[in-house]
Amino acid sequence: MDPKTSRVFVDNMVTTSCSQFSFSDDGGETWTNAVNGCQNGDHQTIFAGPPVSSSPIGYPNVVYHCALVVVTTGTDLASQCTKSLDGGVSWAVTGTPAFMPEPGQTGDGGVPGDCGGAHGHGIVDHRGWVYLPKGHCGQPHLAISRDEGLTWQQFQVADLGMPCCTYDSFDHEAGVGVDRDGTIYYAWVAGDRLPYLTVSHDDAATWSEPLMIGAPGLTEASLGELTVGAPGRIAFAYMGTYDSPGEPWTGDYSDTPWHGFLMMSTDAASTDPTFYTATINDPRDRLMEGPCGPIRCGSIGDFIDVVIAPDGTPWAPYVEACLGACWLFEDAPDSGNELVAGRLWGGPSLWDDVDPNGAYPGDGR
Repeated sequence: MDPKTSRVFVDNMVTTSCSQFSFSDDGGETWTNAVNGCQNGDHQTIFAGPPVSSSPIGYPNVVYHCALVVVTTGTDLASQCTKSLDGGVSWAVTGTPAFMPEPGQTGDGGVPGDCGGAHGHGIVDHRGWVYLPKGHCGQPHLAISRDEGLTWQQFQVADLGMPCCTYDSFDHEAGVGVDRDGTIYYAWVAGDRLPYLTVSHDDAATWSEPLMIGAPGLTEASLGELTVGAPGRIAFAYMGTYDSPGEPWTGDYSDTPWHGFLMMSTDAASTDPTFYTATINDPRDRLMEGPCGPIRCGSIGDFIDVVIAPDGTPWAPYVEACLGACWLFEDAPDSGNELVAGRLWGGPSLWDDVDPNGAYPGDGR
């Protein structure tokens, strides 16, 4: 949902490289359908923000759709974005891909030059700059465009790695957020399978020493996602466990319980921040059992998300995959999963007196 307008966007894959794009201005009562062309493939992210140079028609923001590009061999090689200047009716490729294959690297399936095209959720800041985070070639990266996706600049934010599985296919999930002061926050699960946060105060030129932001006793995490409210105030959601086999990550995961974790901080931009974390489920009642990541978390899949409500409370959706007996993706029954959502409550608001997105629809402040 675009928080500035409350327009809801949905993208449905029609084929491996074409999608039907839909949007609603009345909470899903009615929908307008469009075709987002066939430029992009799977693992799509939809987000909107102010223009830099364009003049949108009939809608105040530029709407972006970024996804991996699937080539004829079935291998995804690049991260490509399209944009809409009319609220999602028509689409055009923004320009060069945010990420391209890297010479000398061998990625998913053993294809030379392939570091994979999948990425995390994109965002647009108050200046109209576009940010796309990605685990790229085994390290956390961030692509930034200052011209609505026409060109991109890539930054490696740290050297702690990303979780890896077969064929040097490294995890690609990462989260990014920017506050109204221009501070960039980047969170990901590193090579030791624990979540980390790094911060930049100079438009990604330099980054702080990464801080481990997992809950005390955490042994492994997956599918991290970040959001930012007022300056210094962030929320981070992820799947995690206290009971994984540990390194070298090849042990028996069949009875490993996984939980939905939600973290917040009100001073994340400081040199000595404090992080508050809780599980959205009772740890005695796990959300899933079995291997969770890299790349996919069993039947839960690829993406989770986290948002900040108008009252400043962070919310995150997860999947309950243990309604009855727990099961893995490969032998999933016809039913047995359901959506669960959790929030952190009782703490300070993650907004302040100046909402960086402007007043939320229906928000009385």
